Amino acid sequence: MGSLNESFFRRISFLHILLFGALLRAIGLVSASIIEVDGTVYARMGESFARGDFAQGLRGAFPPVFPILIGLFHLVVPDVELAGRLVSFVFGVLIIYIIYLFMKKFFDEKHALWGAFFVAIHPYLVKHSVPVLSESVATFLFVMATFLFYKGWIEDCSTSVALSGIMLGLTYLTRPEYIVFFVPMGLILLWKRKFIQTFIFLCCVFAFVLAYVYYMKWETGLVVISKKAIMAKSQSAKGDPYHSYLLPILPIKLVIKYIPLVLLNFIKAQFIPFFILAIMGLKSIDGRYLLLTASLIILHILSIATISASTVRFSVEFIPIVLPFSVMGLGVLNKHLQRYRYRRFLYTSAIVILVGSSLVIGHTSPNKGRVLHKKAGLYLKQMDPGKIIASRLPFVPFYSRGNWVVTPVVKSCKQLLYAARKKDATYLVIDDGMLRSNISMEDCLTSLVTVKEFRDGDDFVNIYRLQNE
Repeated sequence: MGSLNESFFRRISFLHILLFGALLRAIGLVSASIIEVDGTVYARMGESFARGDFAQGLRGAFPPVFPILIGLFHLVVPDVELAGRLVSFVFGVLIIYIIYLFMKKFFDEKHALWGAFFVAIHPYLVKHSVPVLSESVATFLFVMATFLFYKGWIEDCSTSVALSGIMLGLTYLTRPEYIVFFVPMGLILLWKRKFIQTFIFLCCVFAFVLAYVYYMKWETGLVVISKKAIMAKSQSAKGDPYHSYLLPILPIKLVIKYIPLVLLNFIKAQFIPFFILAIMGLKSIDGRYLLLTASLIILHILSIATISASTVRFSVEFIPIVLPFSVMGLGVLNKHLQRYRYRRFLYTSAIVILVGSSLVIGHTSPNKGRVLHKKAGLYLKQMDPGKIIASRLPFVPFYSRGNWVVTPVVKSCKQLLYAARKKDATYLVIDDGMLRSNISMEDCLTSLVTVKEFRDGDDFVNIYRLQNE
């Protein structure tokens, strides 16, 4: 990529890059303010696994790999939220190492260093190396599955293909929507007439898939690939027929509508400067890797569009797979700038802008309203822990070590109180978000015992006691 890159990497080693990436993630780890909504479920499942209650852990709404890892970390880390964040942190750092090894083997040392550097600073990889969410673990497993498959394909190595299948199976047990990727991988093997490798690959994948599907059939009585499919069915209006338990597929009109939105969110997830470099690097990369990546991306966009309009979060796992294209695109950019007089200045400026924008976007500001929920939960943990709490969000019950009753959407405050008492809730939590749902509360909240009020500007969280009423 030119003399500038060579002089840069004479001073910078992979260890420096790894430590820098770890530092960026550690900053987010230290500054994290409150657990995520789904994180409360993962953490509860992790606690069950940590105390050896596997039946309870498996009954959770999400697949087991990430909660099991939380449980393992929780054995040595007393705070389950911190244990979950450390799982994401460790796997986020490991991704830097994996892409370095992959690019060093199939490209060269210089490209490998750039690939590791891009992973280290990528804003969405940094962001998702902190939350108590499954993205970091799923990204690691999916990247391993993809890279091992590519290695097995071009080296005709059955062991790598088998390991790829195992990793893809574990990815399914982390994020069920990734089950679909056995299709393009299997078709590539069949196209190359690798029939034995195809059989090995599919056996390794479906050993995990069928075991979990069988467990869910035993628990729920339904043949499903994910418990989220059951939730989608139950939440669909009047049990719409297009939401099957096995595959909760949307109507074709919505799928066509969602495809551009999923594609847009996929591009956003790659981060626009990196995506532009990736487009520039398309012609410079091995055709087999291009075919593999393109088939995975196309199926990802089509499959996600059948169930959702998507968000950036849905495409984070593809970032390290696309970044080799960005590395090659950086070399193309460097060659293009050779014709200009101030090429070193222009190239250095491009790198500075890339790094600076990544660091800015990768920073996450705390949510003031949710911080108030945490304060309220910690207050109840000290005053009256382990109670049943009715609230819009799960944070107060989580931090108070209580049980959560979701406040229903009702037309009046009296209906809200009736629903909370019916669930034997001891406390009712009212926040500013509930006011925006147009529930008139003044007529009955004044009759409740106010336990504590938390406020920060327009945001507030109030705790009311119910059992005395």
